[in-house]
Formats: sequence, C-alpha cells, structure tokens
Amino acid sequence: PCDERILENLGSIYGKLGQWQKAECIFKEIVQIKRLEHGDDYLAVARTLDLLAVSYIEQERSSESIEHLQEALRIRKACLDADDGEILASLNKLAFVYKSL
Repeated sequence: PCDERILENLGSIYGKLGQWQKAECIFKEIVQIKRLEHGDDYLAVARTLDLLAVSYIEQERSSESIEHLQEALRIRKACLDADDGEILASLNKLAFVYKSL
C-alpha cells in the first residue's frame, strides 16, 4: 500500500506538471498492482481508474476515458450502498465526459 500511494502521488505530480502521458503510465501500473493485490472489486481500484480517466481527458482522449469511468462505477456499485455519494460522483463524471463528446 505504501508503494501504491507513492506511485499515485507521483502520477498526480506528473499530472499537475501537465505531463499526462507519464501520469497515464503510472496510473495504469497502479491499477494492475491494486487488482493483483486486492482483486477487481476494490474501492481503491475505482479511485485509481478515475485518475487514469482524468489523464485521458486531459490528453483530449475523452472517449477513451469512458471505459475506465464505467468500470469505476461498476466497482462502486458492487462495494457501496446505492445512495452513496461516490456512486453519484461517478455518474457525474460519466455525464461530464458524454457531454463533452
């Protein structure tokens, strides 16, 4: 978990510097690590998928972000109560992307 947080922070820093391709690579790696260590239906995977989706959006590849946002929503629905705010936030992110297409 410590390594995951360090990598996630590094990816976020790359994003803040506008280096979204580097951020994308790191977020993909973190998703793989989390899935191997915790399984597919793990909330932290959903959160990293959100970050990965943002990296696509920032590279003007919004249509590629949809798959990751949908997967994040699926995980949240599997792990959380239907009225949880994280599910609403996931739906909002998807709506934003669809509107931008």
